[in-house]
Amino acid sequence: MPRISLFCPTLALKAISLSLVRLLALSTLLCFMSACFKPSLVWVGIAEDQTGPLAHITRELDQGRRLTQLMYNQEAQSKSLLRFKTIDTLNSPEKTANAFRSLVDQQKVQILLGVPSSECAQIAKHIAEFRKIPFICNAFDSSLETKAGQTRLFRQSPSQMGSLTALYFFYVLKKNRLAVLYDEALLSTVQASEAYLREGRLIGASMQEEPFSSFDRPPDWQVSLSKLQSASPDLVFLAADPSHYKDLLTIARRVLQMSSIFVLHHLPLLEDLESDPDLFENAYFMLPFYEKKEKFVQSSFYRQYEDRFNQKPGFFSAQGHDEVVLLHELINADRNKTISERFALLHSLNFDKSKFLTGFRGFTEEGYSMHELDVLKMNQGKIEYQGEFWMESLSKGS
Repeated sequence: MPRISLFCPTLALKAISLSLVRLLALSTLLCFMSACFKPSLVWVGIAEDQTGPLAHITRELDQGRRLTQLMYNQEAQSKSLLRFKTIDTLNSPEKTANAFRSLVDQQKVQILLGVPSSECAQIAKHIAEFRKIPFICNAFDSSLETKAGQTRLFRQSPSQMGSLTALYFFYVLKKNRLAVLYDEALLSTVQASEAYLREGRLIGASMQEEPFSSFDRPPDWQVSLSKLQSASPDLVFLAADPSHYKDLLTIARRVLQMSSIFVLHHLPLLEDLESDPDLFENAYFMLPFYEKKEKFVQSSFYRQYEDRFNQKPGFFSAQGHDEVVLLHELINADRNKTISERFALLHSLNFDKSKFLTGFRGFTEEGYSMHELDVLKMNQGKIEYQGEFWMESLSKGS
């Protein structure tokens, strides 16, 4: 009996069409899902003085940022998601306010960055707090205290430098009698001295202090140093402007008449160093950043910066680099959270400090950045780099 075929061309075409429709729908769904999960760009708004009195600083910052962004794009497996929008403020508080409002309200940036001027940074901070936009600030002033709101201070504070100075000489050099002569007319020296004294007392050192005022002409350093002499300090922290170092050290060595170690937070002026290098013999310099240390000079960033801009990078170039590294760490953190949520948890992130050039180690809960100190010493007429120093402070918020 002949076999009967049940094949129907019309039914077959309908089956094929249905399969194609299903395949097309699945393909569309996969494309949609891929688009949904694709990381989006992160826009960062910068309003700084680009052509006014602070242009030399912001130029270095900008060059450091641009080079680091370029390095990320060259080395990373995928292109950087960071994008920058910048506005020139001419260091005007009014222009700064208008610029940051525009960046937030019209240009819809997700992060604010910059402002070396403390006055302009204060304005940016108010806008960031009011609009609930994360702000990474590269200025430092007591008026910028954050209390962990929307602002993080990405600059080493004088207070932290004072604390680390006391810790270094007590624990590393085993000095127990610590003294400070500080200029009460300068906010930064007052902040550094207060933290130095507070930290020293917490760790059990014998502390002695004497203020002077650079508003006095000339300051009566001899009287202040004579008062310190009775304590026979192992070292004296001279918290003053570098323009005073030569006269201050000359009087200090004569009045104290002993082999006290002298500690400074700045390198001496070049003309003072050249005219009398013996005056600074055995002095220690505790710096937030030493631009000639080998680790920095040998870095890929340093070499590329020289090649690209025909000049050596300095502190602000390194800070610009570290700002971009920090931003990448932020946007690559837990992507299930918003940028603001990640920003609020910055203090809990474990940063790889080898990625940063300025000794950055993370943030405190109060919103201050933690940085190592670079330690230098004058030895036989030459300034020698001793290394980096970091130790957890016992005092809160340093």
